[in-house]
Amino acid sequence: QIQSAMRVGIVGGGTAGPAAALNLLRRLGARVDLFDKAPSPSAVGAGIGFQPIGLTALNKLGLLDTCLSHGARVNAIKTWLAGSDALRASPEGFPSAPDYPILDVSYHRLDSRLYGLGLHRGVVFEALKQACEAHPEDIRQCYGLEMASVDQVGDVVELRDSTGRVHGPYDLVVLADGSRSALRPQLGVPFFCHQYSYGALFSLLPDPDQVFSDTLVQVHAGPGCHTTLGFLPTGKPWGASGDDERVTTLYFNLRHDELEQWRAQGIQRWKDRCCELMPRAADIIQAGITSADDVAFASYNDGIMWRFNKGRVVCIGDSSHQMSPQLGQGSNLALIDAEKLVDCLQRRPGRQHVAAALEDYTAERWSRVQFYSMQSRLLTPIFASRSRILAFLRNALLYYGCHTPLLSTFMHRVLCGAQSPWLFSTIPPEEYLGFLECEASDDSGVSSFHQDEEPHTGGL
Repeated sequence: QIQSAMRVGIVGGGTAGPAAALNLLRRLGARVDLFDKAPSPSAVGAGIGFQPIGLTALNKLGLLDTCLSHGARVNAIKTWLAGSDALRASPEGFPSAPDYPILDVSYHRLDSRLYGLGLHRGVVFEALKQACEAHPEDIRQCYGLEMASVDQVGDVVELRDSTGRVHGPYDLVVLADGSRSALRPQLGVPFFCHQYSYGALFSLLPDPDQVFSDTLVQVHAGPGCHTTLGFLPTGKPWGASGDDERVTTLYFNLRHDELEQWRAQGIQRWKDRCCELMPRAADIIQAGITSADDVAFASYNDGIMWRFNKGRVVCIGDSSHQMSPQLGQGSNLALIDAEKLVDCLQRRPGRQHVAAALEDYTAERWSRVQFYSMQSRLLTPIFASRSRILAFLRNALLYYGCHTPLLSTFMHRVLCGAQSPWLFSTIPPEEYLGFLECEASDDSGVSSFHQDEEPHTGGL
């Protein structure tokens, strides 16, 4: 009864905020006010990758079926060097690169049932938004309100918007307002943040024939780590009905100081370069991109707070940690943040224990988030920098890492989000295999996966 009366204010209506609101309502019976500064929030961006840990989190929120019906199943990730025979339009002449992928990872090597999901960002956003709208009395969504300050007074927290109006009091405030959070600095917690000198161009390409089927495909070109062109099967945008509306996300790494030059050279020259690197995609590139307006640029950031909480205020999602998309873990970690936050609150029931529960949350999450931040920090330069040395090491060693037993096991665990911060251990299997319950349950409601069941190793 005490816990059901908890009042929570959440700032940020992206992924982590609504996910936290749903978890708090369904598991604690909390009353939530969800704020976002945009008058009509909408998803910005192209496709994102969901790994098994993220799919399990979506399953717990009751959103997995919706996402699966819109998404594209991804079974493998393959990276080739430009000029490989596998990428050329015709087999004539001699290939200028090895005829095998230098990066070759498949989900089934960790467990024969596992896969990833390519998904339009708008699908996740709308699914979460509609789930919150289904509970108007318990989750009050307040759009067009920009929060200017967060103030802790005794055992309550108040939010003040840009007009000076006070909202609250709350027993708990969750900051999920993204990487540029205006409220995070007010907590006085040290925050390490670094913006890379490079980012990526993104575009959504109509792909009714599903050129890349169930594989995320990348191609590298030199000299150095100069060019990475990738294609992520992305499924159908929100509201699309037929398979002929399926899309693929194109991404192309680019330095900040090269952006103006890219704009000046004209879109057709860049399209021709992409077609040269990936002949298989020439048709969808030429038809899907008609002007520079069809392409967006995104920066890469790397950052993490020294601790995620102060008193009764906690930061989750990009507000607390940022990383480049090389691992495809950003949205996954945001969903897990929301879930683990409520786990900690459940273990310490009662409004008087909120601050202690947030201390537990920081202690539990920091090492795991830092581990994946470090992996992203190590990978990003070899895919997006201009280093010739890193390119040589990548091209020479990455293939053997994928096929050396211990390294391969580690790489596949990291891909799936199953690796714990400790080298030779994984997180509990139900945290990355749990979404298979949704698919494996028979008519009697008995699942083929149980918590004490060992994962199928798929030959590792």
